[in-house]
Amino acid sequence: MAAFESRRLFSTPLVGRERPIVMVFWDWFILFFVFIPMMIAWIYTAFDIFSRPDIGGLAKFLWLLLILFIPIIGMLIYFIARPDVFVE
Repeated sequence: MAAFESRRLFSTPLVGRERPIVMVFWDWFILFFVFIPMMIAWIYTAFDIFSRPDIGGLAKFLWLLLILFIPIIGMLIYFIARPDVFVE
């Protein structure tokens, strides 16, 4: 009988189960305060890379690879290392 009970526990689908309210809070917290700001920063960085006339095509491609594969560190390196653009 114990084998039947353990098999039933592992085969129970997760659909329809209620989640604790605390987990729902943390899911929304991570979405709004971590994921969305990170996506906005990534889009801004990619737009900044492609809108700069002083960076060549290969450099743009390499910067994009860096921010794709190492997002947070890549964005920080880009904004620290990029030269300022002087508009005349």
